[in-house]
Amino acid sequence: MRATNGSLIWRPDLGATVLETLRDPSEGYIGLSVMPIHKVMARGGTYPVIPAEVLFSDEDVERSPRGRYHRSEWEYERGKYAVSEKGHEEPMDDVEWDELENQRPGLAEEIATRRNMAIILRAQEKRIAARVMNPSVFTPHNVSKKWSDPAEGTPVQDIRDGKAAFRQQCGMEPDALIISWQVAEWLKANGEIREQLKYTFPGIDLNRLTSDQLAQILNVKNVVVAGGMRNASPKGKRLVFEDIWTSDYAALVKISGSYDITEPCVGRTFVYAKDASTEPIVEQYREEALRSEIIRVRHDVDEAYLRSYYDDGRIRTDVSGKCCYLMGGIK
Repeated sequence: MRATNGSLIWRPDLGATVLETLRDPSEGYIGLSVMPIHKVMARGGTYPVIPAEVLFSDEDVERSPRGRYHRSEWEYERGKYAVSEKGHEEPMDDVEWDELENQRPGLAEEIATRRNMAIILRAQEKRIAARVMNPSVFTPHNVSKKWSDPAEGTPVQDIRDGKAAFRQQCGMEPDALIISWQVAEWLKANGEIREQLKYTFPGIDLNRLTSDQLAQILNVKNVVVAGGMRNASPKGKRLVFEDIWTSDYAALVKISGSYDITEPCVGRTFVYAKDASTEPIVEQYREEALRSEIIRVRHDVDEAYLRSYYDDGRIRTDVSGKCCYLMGGIK
């Protein structure tokens, strides 16, 4: 499809098709699984937060004949969000467009959209990783021995201890262990884990050990392995690949499994949805001075911790702080 000069075309068809591919687990992006999307109809605002003590308080549930049921008397606290616009444009010169269209109709716009999508999703993954693996926000708890040492590391015991500590700070068990690809490789080589594999999965090929099997060995609900990579070098310098999610830490986290914004979790990705029902938004326009079709991908987002605040700006209830247990000293 071609745009006319000065016109802007909304392309939800491109967004849906390409996003389905790029969010495939094989791409290694886990951010939106850890901090799921919550759609909002304003660029900034507040949301309800249930005080921690209310979630687990004992209430009188007895009712006497002709009496009334006891009722909750607490009030919601308020959290804040503020989305900002992120996006990228890919020019497709007429010559390049025609070459690709001759191969397959629609290929040019699909490739341009894919380039944009990869850029903004990688940026989002980087932001979420920096939120979760953040020792300035979540107190790191050093493990007993480095997991990078296959002979000395004791990840099974460390995670057992971490789960117990998480339960005391959150009141619930974690939903997932978040680790990088490199940490997953350390765990596969670990002597403690290999010993347990003999009895849990006898005869297993360690090279084919899945996240679900690793979760069973570690006695956690899920192991989420981040495989996304980025170029860590400045523009114009030699390419150096780097994991988006650091291997300095592992995290036990609570993840929301519903649309309920009051559900305790490590964080949410607030998405402004008034512009369009799809996320991200794909648009196309013509720039005649460049003799190019321009494909734009954008979204308004805020990858936010869940917290309520006093009127003076101080944190009142830090929901996210209770829903993440950061483990350090693993390498």
